[in-house]
Amino acid sequence: MKSLLLVILSFLVCYSQTYRLDSLAVRAILDSNNVVNATVNTVSTRTGDRITQLDLSNRKIMKLPSCIGTLTALQRLSLDGNFLNSLPDSISNLQLLTYLNLNSNFYDSIPAVLFKLISLNYPLFEHNNLSVLPAEIGNLTAMTGLDVSYNKIAALPSSIGNLTKLIVLYAGSNKISSLPSSFCNLTKLTLLYLNSNLLTTLPDSIIRLASITSFDIKYNYLCNLSTSLGNWVFLNSHDPNWLTNQNCNSASLTPSLSHSTLQSKHSHLTFYNNCPYANVSNQFIIISSDGISYSILGRNIVNLPLNNVFDSNINKGK
Repeated sequence: MKSLLLVILSFLVCYSQTYRLDSLAVRAILDSNNVVNATVNTVSTRTGDRITQLDLSNRKIMKLPSCIGTLTALQRLSLDGNFLNSLPDSISNLQLLTYLNLNSNFYDSIPAVLFKLISLNYPLFEHNNLSVLPAEIGNLTAMTGLDVSYNKIAALPSSIGNLTKLIVLYAGSNKISSLPSSFCNLTKLTLLYLNSNLLTTLPDSIIRLASITSFDIKYNYLCNLSTSLGNWVFLNSHDPNWLTNQNCNSASLTPSLSHSTLQSKHSHLTFYNNCPYANVSNQFIIISSDGISYSILGRNIVNLPLNNVFDSNINKGK
């Protein structure tokens, strides 16, 4: 009985000291940035005897001291809305870290130390000053999500094709002008946001991304896609206006919708002179007399040059 009490007492002492050390580290981070209106308990979450989550969002943090590296049980770290532009090397000790939010800071490059965090699966860098997404990003093969939107990134590295577990990619509002051919390796992608970039074409291999459920490609320069790519974008963007929302002259818009592609994916589509129209609750997509625009329920949907025009007075059902 006495030995059991000693074991319990030893455990409690160790438990108390471990949490105490984590608490001291968090307090040091707050104090070094003159954050006086927050307590350790309000910014952290503990599991057992360790702090596993730390939320320092919007705390005017200027710099992280090296003691953050002692929080080795940390799994989630939120640092968004601060004034950070670097990270201490000691952060590489956080090998259990899976989620890192660095949105709305002042990073002009991704700190190299982050590429040592092999468990990291969802880093967020939205609203920074990144101009380059380095090739080392391909080392983080555990990633399932990545947000680099609202930066100044000019290209995605070919190594992004190593991220075969990636499900979500937000890269809108950058300066991306092309996608690497390795992009086709991202077969688990379901959400892909490339809006507001400088894309003039897409790799043919993008058609292999069969898991896409949400695809935003608006406000690029995709004026002359092939028919197959145009069909793919039309079917996967779920945005009938994607084409008219490109930054190019409407006269240069050339993609057309193929009968076979549309019919194979959307059984509700029927055709008149090889032009698609949809029966939706007894309403139809009608091509106007100028042969350029679709409309449904009287609303303009998409401008698309078409070779055939069908009469809006066709009997319902064909």
